Amino acid sequence: MKISRILIGIDDSKYAEYATSYGFDLAKTFNAHVALVHIVEPAVTPDTGS
Repeated sequence: MKISRILIGIDDSKYAEYATSYGFDLAKTFNAHVALVHIVEPAVTPDTGS
């Protein structure tokens, strides 16, 4: 299997740090490119009934 790109989803959690570290280690092993995407919880706004 040829891995050439790795996408890592990150947020502000400690688990994201572990995932990022693992992803970059994996990328180094396979000489792959890494892309990061920052995950943000959607904001919920009340319906004003306009």
